[in-house]
Amino acid sequence: MKDLPSSLLTLSISFCDNMIPHKGWKLDKLHSLGHFQILGGCKELESFAEEGLLPTNLKSLSISGLLNLISLDGEGHQKLTSLHSLGIDSCSKLDSLPEHGLPLSLFKISITYCSLLNPKLRNRKGKEWSKIARIHSIHLDEE
Repeated sequence: MKDLPSSLLTLSISFCDNMIPHKGWKLDKLHSLGHFQILGGCKELESFAEEGLLPTNLKSLSISGLLNLISLDGEGHQKLTSLHSLGIDSCSKLDSLPEHGLPLSLFKISITYCSLLNPKLRNRKGKEWSKIARIHSIHLDEE
């Protein structure tokens, strides 16, 4: 990926099968980037939490249709200190949220059509629920 303009506000990547997000993209240098969306494709992507991948001032992150995504673990999400909204949709192999928790700034989370993760959240108890219980606005499949 070529250098992107530093004034970029929103970046959406859709259905790029052979693309895997990595630090070489230098997205962390896009200090104006407030919204990042990755939709489908990225067939080889199993984890999405590399530290330094995204700018710390990112406000919203949407991850959808990453069928081989297994993990969000890593230190990367903790560094997103301005993250306000997180959407996770149709990630059928994802079965847990980051072990080290989600950013304290997170106000809104939506987790839908994640067949392994959603059942662990439905009863509003357990290890996975404790990772999101403090978040003000929570939307799950059942709601």
